[in-house]
Amino acid sequence: ATLEMNLDTGAIKFTSVSSYRESKENQQQDYSTGGLYLANRRQKYHQFSQELRGAGKIGDSFDYVAGVYYFDSRYLINQSTMVFGNPAPSRRTVGTSESYAVFADLNWEIMDRVRLSGGARWTHDKKSLDTVNGGVAFGKNSETWSKFTPKIGLDYRPTDDVMVYGSWSRGYRSGGFNGRGLTPFSATTPYDPETVDAYELGLKSSFWDNRVSLNLAAFHTKYKNIQQSTTVSLPPPSTGNETIVTNATSAKIKGVEADVTARVADGLTLRSSFGYTDSKFGSFLTSQPVGGVAFPVQFDLSDVNLIYAPKVTWSMSAEYALPVNMGSVDGEVKANVSYRYLTRYDQQIAADGATALPAVITPDTVVDVLRNDPRLRSDEQNLLDASLSF
Repeated sequence: ATLEMNLDTGAIKFTSVSSYRESKENQQQDYSTGGLYLANRRQKYHQFSQELRGAGKIGDSFDYVAGVYYFDSRYLINQSTMVFGNPAPSRRTVGTSESYAVFADLNWEIMDRVRLSGGARWTHDKKSLDTVNGGVAFGKNSETWSKFTPKIGLDYRPTDDVMVYGSWSRGYRSGGFNGRGLTPFSATTPYDPETVDAYELGLKSSFWDNRVSLNLAAFHTKYKNIQQSTTVSLPPPSTGNETIVTNATSAKIKGVEADVTARVADGLTLRSSFGYTDSKFGSFLTSQPVGGVAFPVQFDLSDVNLIYAPKVTWSMSAEYALPVNMGSVDGEVKANVSYRYLTRYDQQIAADGATALPAVITPDTVVDVLRNDPRLRSDEQNLLDASLSF
């Protein structure tokens, strides 16, 4: 449920947005093993958020929006497992999250056709996790984080149809706990927040009586303590894996994007876009037990590709719209066909199985990993879609 209320006083427009969401789920999975491995998971979740903001203009050259924000959520997961018809250790996890922030954003036309934009946000987060696994209580743990994140941008319009711009902004994602952690260490140790500095230069333009638009952008993104879903081995005597969130020290993403839209005839619109992305981790060490060794081995994933980041994406589409008069009902028929291409990309942070291990492993062993496991890499994708709608 969402409630939005607006009050326009003339000088300032006030807005309140209140939202509440609740979900319950009960699922049983057989994993196609005929009862060999049967899992039942029951979970509940609810969240509440409240935003209050005010927006207005001062003269003809300055506009702003400012406000406060609050968020609260809680989830409960109970999971029971049967192996060969016998109960395995059950699991109960309770996680909470609370966040509040203040923010402001402004635009100021400092001279004719030149606009300065900026903003800032201060966020405070608190999270907790309470896990009981196999009757063993790992204990309730909580952590808090705060962050100030600014942004600034400048744009220039040499004509009514062209704008060039540059911007820098800082983003923040709070830390947290691993609700899927299977060991006392992984379930009680928080991962750190990540921050990102994003730089962008670009051009937006339209011509031919606004029938054609062309946008270009170049970007450079620097992450600090980037959060990654990482698969690690459980310590002996266990032989399985667990997937948890860990922090890499840094990562860099850079690339270019372009898109063009052309309305070549009445009702016919052509679109195309292209993107090139180069993404690499900086320093990234993760610990994994290997070959039954009691102490973890340090895997160095520095310079390994980020996941879900194809180097090249390209798309094109054509849409034809035809007005239809059906007497009492007027409408429009749209026919659309599109093609999209993506190069292969990694889908999981996991050391290549062919990574060479030294003959003697000590607590100080560091193994260089040149790439993620290629068995967890997507195929090259060619996607064709077509639709007809009224």
